[in-house]
Amino acid sequence: MMQNLSRVRYLSAFLLCTALWSCVSAPTASPHRDIPPVPEITDRVLKQTVQFWSQPPKDNDPYPAAGAITRSNGTVVGTGILISPVHVLTEAHVATAYDNLRWEEYDGKSIAICKMFIHPIDEDISIDHDIAILSLESPSTKKPHTNLFGDDAGDDVESNESLRIVGYSWGLRKLSDPHVFTYYGRLIKEPHVLVLMPVNASVRHGDSGGPVYTEENELIGIVTHFRLLTNGMILDNGCASLEYYQPWVRSIVPKP
Repeated sequence: MMQNLSRVRYLSAFLLCTALWSCVSAPTASPHRDIPPVPEITDRVLKQTVQFWSQPPKDNDPYPAAGAITRSNGTVVGTGILISPVHVLTEAHVATAYDNLRWEEYDGKSIAICKMFIHPIDEDISIDHDIAILSLESPSTKKPHTNLFGDDAGDDVESNESLRIVGYSWGLRKLSDPHVFTYYGRLIKEPHVLVLMPVNASVRHGDSGGPVYTEENELIGIVTHFRLLTNGMILDNGCASLEYYQPWVRSIVPKP
């Protein structure tokens, strides 16, 4: 389907939650298991994604504030990042995908989501401002990532700086390998979007809302989407800039 697209276009993460679900999602009967093997029949997307991601050990997880947004049956909808004991930052299309969503941490603990804050410009669930904050029914015991990129006026990131992403595509907790994703810049007409390169690695369904960290473990953004060329090759990956959205986030979750 992707290879027949007639032009370069946004493939919103909302479409990943629908059209691509049956293509790349993991069986719901066995979430959080081993990464599935690459099939004998060449699957460009699956092969590349497995090649560039790894699963961190549960007893030595470098990003404990990251977790999954799930349905009540455990099916993964997307990823999020704990920014206070009771607040999770994610994408709006993830937050509004289903009712009665839950926050599931890497160790399996699950907490009900009781309220959501959708960015006011995102009421139509467009990808232009695809960001949301979720309130948890009870506090998490995990240490939240309380510092956002943009809290400090001196925060800066250089072009081609290595970035790391935590995601839950296929329902599996995955951490991108070093130097797979790099900061490529901002779009002039869309300064709230950060572009991640290279073209041979991509985020997938389930990674939406996942945290994007710099080499210094600064939380620079959250995964939103990717773009394709007409031949199906990945053009770039995108994330929402937390420096851009910092005033809105801090209006709901003040800096501790």
